[in-house]
Amino acid sequence: MNNSEGDRDEFLTLQTAGPAHRVIGYQQSFATGTSVAAAKTDVRALLPKDTKTTAYLVQHDSTGATCVFWDVRSATLGRWLGSPKIGDSKGVIGIELSTADANGNIVYTPADVEAASVGIAAVDHSINC
Repeated sequence: MNNSEGDRDEFLTLQTAGPAHRVIGYQQSFATGTSVAAAKTDVRALLPKDTKTTAYLVQHDSTGATCVFWDVRSATLGRWLGSPKIGDSKGVIGIELSTADANGNIVYTPADVEAASVGIAAVDHSINC
């Protein structure tokens, strides 16, 4: 997550859509040792103030991976992303919080969240981390 100069990149990917080029997804990185509470605060800071949590699940999948699936909803996002712009009039955002261990395995450690993957639509809880 560091660039060639050693600086940490805050955003690793960014997706936009529609004529206004609204952001519909991104991957945000955090410094090693970021707590889950701090990561959630950083993610929330980029969302409208009316954003509310609708689901929060720590998933342990069959491959041994562990992550957090966090869904939020915002009427403001529904207006920004609704039809015909993007087609998400419900304003639902799905977020995955995780860390990659030294072997590249996805793990969730509440005291060490390194990334948030954010996108429109609720997280499909049947998928693996």
